Amino acid sequence: MRRLGLIVDGDFGGATARAVIAFKRFHNIRPANAVVDAATWTALDQTPTIVAPRGRHALGPRPEYDRITEDGLLQITLAVGFDEHGLTSAEHHELERGLTEVRGFTLDPDRAAELHEEAGRPPPAEGGELFVKENVATSLGSPVHCVLRLIGPAAPGDDGTASATAAALALDESEVFEYGGHARYGTGPDFDRNYTIRVHWDQVPEHQRGSHTGDQDMTSDEFMHAFNVGDNRRGIQTFERMREAGQITFIAHPEGNLGINPGPVTHAGTLGNHLIGLATAGQPLSLSPAVSEDHYRLWLFNGCVTREYMNALRTSGNTQMSTRQLDVTTNVVPPYVITLAEGLLAYLDGVLAQEGARALVDRMENAHPLSDDRYGSDGFQDNGPGLRQTP
Repeated sequence: MRRLGLIVDGDFGGATARAVIAFKRFHNIRPANAVVDAATWTALDQTPTIVAPRGRHALGPRPEYDRITEDGLLQITLAVGFDEHGLTSAEHHELERGLTEVRGFTLDPDRAAELHEEAGRPPPAEGGELFVKENVATSLGSPVHCVLRLIGPAAPGDDGTASATAAALALDESEVFEYGGHARYGTGPDFDRNYTIRVHWDQVPEHQRGSHTGDQDMTSDEFMHAFNVGDNRRGIQTFERMREAGQITFIAHPEGNLGINPGPVTHAGTLGNHLIGLATAGQPLSLSPAVSEDHYRLWLFNGCVTREYMNALRTSGNTQMSTRQLDVTTNVVPPYVITLAEGLLAYLDGVLAQEGARALVDRMENAHPLSDDRYGSDGFQDNGPGLRQTP
């Protein structure tokens, strides 16, 4: 017999505690803690239905946790994209601290390989840092261990190939994949600089160049500031006029890209959209072909804005990205770069607590300082509710 969706083993462990909390929340029993008081026993005796240990919003659609924990190994990847201002390097550092100092993960690639072998899986793919936390959950009465891969943006002087390759392998291997970073106007995650605008000052009219000489590499923000143009159609016209006159050279950096859409799909009419279009022209749509291993996946894309990924993913023809095999949380309003680590860790906490889709969205929205609705779910609707019947 199962009580609260668990196998009765006489051990009041973490899974049982989560189940009690979920049950008390569902029946509005306060305080909603892990204490089985008289009111809880009364509700258990009176109701024919029980709540599985799924955390908040247990009745709504949820990730298929049974499928990702059934062999006792939960593979998770956290990946941080590149930011031209260097802000995501700090977020990568915060993720490391949040994993080890707060959540009890240990950097241990050797133990990660052992856990893969014990679960009958191939050795971990190359790339990133491998952290381990054991006994994060139970499945069919057996412990579940977690191997977590952390992938950071390209370091200074790196072309992003290593990070992008690691992310592609992780998208295939991991059951849970979380990305935080720029969405490149809907074209896909990115782990290196998008492009460089090289200004040839000696070719620029004297009244514009001032004391500048030689060549200077710029970001789009630096270019707009230097030539007093905005992120608009006038900026596009100025850029193209200077490019045609040989005053600037545009250099794309596709090595760190994971292409989803062939071109930008947001912020039409802006210089940024125009430049991303140049940077991604002819890029391979590499994300879909990277996903081939047959298993259920849960993805989080947290960027500006990742909802634009979904049509391309769902219409790719890749059966591993159908709603039966892939559930995705995306955002519809740009997040703050300096909250990326907080968002990825909050989502991780929700996954480890086996929370529902709405609760995962709540976690992401609470990780940001604004109160607008900025996250949504795709694919969870065919997973079924978080209720189980008593045998």
